[in-house]
Amino acid sequence: MSRNHFIYFHNAVLGYAIMSLEMVANRYLAPFFGGSNIIWANIIGSVMLFLALGYYFGGRLADKYPKTRVYFGISLFAGTVTFILPIAMRLVLNNPAIIQSSQFDIIFSLIISSLAFGVPIGLMALINPFNIKLLQINDGQSNLGKQSGILSAWGTIGSLLGIYLTTFVITPYLGVNLTIIICSGLIIFSSLVGLALFKDFDLSKIKSKIQAGVSVFILIFCLICNNYSLQVLAFKNPNIIYEQETLYQKLSIYKDNLKTNYLVFDAPNNYQSKYNPDKQILDSYIDNYVALTNTQALSSKSKLNVLIIGYAGGGIGKNLLNFKNPNVEINIDGVEIDSEVTKVSQKYFNVQNDERNIYHTDGRKFVQTTNNKYDIVIIDAFQNLFIPNHLLTTEYFAEIEQIMNPEGIIGMNVISLNSESKLLSKIMNTIGTTFKKVKYYDTTKGNYTILASHQDIKFGVNNLKKTYPDNLYSEFVNNLKPMLINKNQPFTDNQSELQNLLNYDYLTGRDHTKK
Repeated sequence: MSRNHFIYFHNAVLGYAIMSLEMVANRYLAPFFGGSNIIWANIIGSVMLFLALGYYFGGRLADKYPKTRVYFGISLFAGTVTFILPIAMRLVLNNPAIIQSSQFDIIFSLIISSLAFGVPIGLMALINPFNIKLLQINDGQSNLGKQSGILSAWGTIGSLLGIYLTTFVITPYLGVNLTIIICSGLIIFSSLVGLALFKDFDLSKIKSKIQAGVSVFILIFCLICNNYSLQVLAFKNPNIIYEQETLYQKLSIYKDNLKTNYLVFDAPNNYQSKYNPDKQILDSYIDNYVALTNTQALSSKSKLNVLIIGYAGGGIGKNLLNFKNPNVEINIDGVEIDSEVTKVSQKYFNVQNDERNIYHTDGRKFVQTTNNKYDIVIIDAFQNLFIPNHLLTTEYFAEIEQIMNPEGIIGMNVISLNSESKLLSKIMNTIGTTFKKVKYYDTTKGNYTILASHQDIKFGVNNLKKTYPDNLYSEFVNNLKPMLINKNQPFTDNQSELQNLLNYDYLTGRDHTKK
């Protein structure tokens, strides 16, 4: 292999590692800070900053030390830092004070993303200017344009592999931790091969001997630390009984001392579903949805078709079936984008196949393509703490209206600062552009159950199974408050300030650690 060809190959390895680390960074940080746009902004911002610094100082170094020994030496150091820093930052993140401090999520996530990913990627960028310099030394100026084009092509191919292999293969099947170790291992291996191949690495020279010794030490160090690093990176809460990386998120199942299982997506302090075999009432906002089958507009129907968008652990569906009016047949369709969630819901949350028809697709895509008509639509699709942007727009609610019967009702939960917050108001205004009647229920825990319909939202006496307590039913239906709709500036597909309003909740220190 010629010098140029190996430089192309090494550049592809660096391109792979940079993009692989960027793709896995959000999954690495999500269990501690969530997966909001704040986290993505900090990841991208820190990476871009360190790339700029790396390119600038790398150019100066390449002019001053245009040696392949320096080139691969910096690469070796970058691979080692890529191996060590995520481990060190995970030790910091496992400090409860970091996890529980919602006020400083933006600052902490920026610092951690900069150290765990910005610094390693910046060191890789430091290497990039050496590529052009070494190609110039090897072939002169005559065909430097062609060589730089080939170099960029190889780097881009490596980046593409980093994106797709990381997203669809390595992270889902091997996990975040091994994804990072593979990146560092590839860089270290390629650097060591490069040091061995190039002639200016002469073992008869003292500098080369020192670098060879350091290289061997680094390789042995990484091999010895491999098992320990996996244990540190895979730090587990003792209450976790199951963990899995999927295409969409990290799934965890927690179990408390009361035999309750909790389904968690990424953020450890926020659960999506819970289940206790000895307790039907879940003491959660999802208990409220039971009452929807008993609205005056629907109570006379003998069969109700229900759509649950964001089925997760199946708590809403179970409640509807457990506490329904015995004279009413309920057919449930559940939409859950992640098929792995469906698997764990059957094993850990006792979801039976005959309880619902399950569809593994995006909640909006399903609404756009289904031919079914529904009496009740419940939106419970959360990314960590918040409903995704595209499921909170006027266009989406207009699409839902098309699949609902005229007397149908929508239910959804929103986490908001307080009942006067602009976030809650804008969400209800957005729903109100399509549905004439909108009401909300304040649980006083930062959770708001929103109902919307074209009909008056009224409830009769509690005709549900006797096991559903009258006090819970009365508390919910008697404390629903009407919302005066202002249709100015609702959330739309084209324009939405949803993320900014969510960010405001972070900055004001709202306790968002519980759903």
